[in-house]
Amino acid sequence: MNKYFLLFILVFTFLSCKKEKQQECDLSSALNANLTEAQQQELLKEVAKKTTPTTEISAEERAFFGDIRVIANDIPRLYNGVTNDMTLEEKYEQLKHNIRSRANEVEAKALVHYNGSVAYTTMAKNSFVLMTYDALQRNVPEMMWTNLGIFAANEVRGGVVLASQIVNYLEKNNIKIPLKDTTQNIGQMLTDATVLLLEGQLNVVVDIGALVLLNKYVDRDLDSESAWLTPEAIKGFKFQKQAEQALRCGQKEAYQDLQTLAAIQFGIHEQTYILQPLWDKPLLGLMGQLNEMVLKMTNGQYGIFGEIFIGANKYTEPQKGYNIKIPKGSYNLVNIVHRVDIAMNGFNTYNRLRKQKDWAYWIDYSQIRLGYGVDVYYGTPMGME
Repeated sequence: MNKYFLLFILVFTFLSCKKEKQQECDLSSALNANLTEAQQQELLKEVAKKTTPTTEISAEERAFFGDIRVIANDIPRLYNGVTNDMTLEEKYEQLKHNIRSRANEVEAKALVHYNGSVAYTTMAKNSFVLMTYDALQRNVPEMMWTNLGIFAANEVRGGVVLASQIVNYLEKNNIKIPLKDTTQNIGQMLTDATVLLLEGQLNVVVDIGALVLLNKYVDRDLDSESAWLTPEAIKGFKFQKQAEQALRCGQKEAYQDLQTLAAIQFGIHEQTYILQPLWDKPLLGLMGQLNEMVLKMTNGQYGIFGEIFIGANKYTEPQKGYNIKIPKGSYNLVNIVHRVDIAMNGFNTYNRLRKQKDWAYWIDYSQIRLGYGVDVYYGTPMGME
């Protein structure tokens, strides 16, 4: 039997078993409610019940998640060293430095907590990313990027857990599938590539987090800032300021649509300047080929990476959330045009969903859970010594 076909059957089996109950949701099928202040408090109470220890998450582990959340939610500290006499570029660099320092703090704590395990520490940094997006979304709600970013980051986490299960199966059964033109096998490639992906999303939260926090200082046209700010980010801030003006005029739908245009531009910025250098690495290129192969062989129904699930866990709540599929033909994650198409589709779909009260409620409920590390993807990560 062809070894690559064997791998496809393995991936398909993992995915189909988990997704067998999942279906595309009708937009009117979710919770029918408006998210009032009282409902927000009810949601917090509901989430609080889920932060108690379980058979999967111990009391010690849950307490550690709480420590990460405290660090991620200290937004005022992110402005340390930012002064009014600084240029916008200097503020941007200081904000990036502060977020990176916070991530380094989490990494140091995780290495101690997990006895030096790089794999578990990497997953802890993903938890920090999710909690940081949640904190930014609540503290800077006028910027939309983080609203979808938290779900995208959680799906990367889900892909890592899935890939780890595949690797564990291959190792347990002593199956080694060599890759063409490399000394690595599929298991090694998945292990190394997913760790690299999680590092990439940390780079993104540092950069986009700084841009989100910088927004409050942007009070003029930035066309002259091209020496340090990318054209895409400049366009993003232009749309963002138009969105905020629409909000001041009471034009809510225009505000949301302009927010979305801004988020798309910031997304292009992140894909081009932060993530593309990673996707250019041969290791991620190999993983991208595997992902594309699975997507093509299943006509876009299954893939390890690329989908965005609006919810906390697409395997435990498939009919409650909404799964944003990869647009047909945009299956090559190495190709920046394809990744931008995926991002644009994600932002536009999210914008459509949030305008409906039932989905608005579900979105906020899901973001709260991700911000507390509740119901997210768990599993034994790869590379455990």
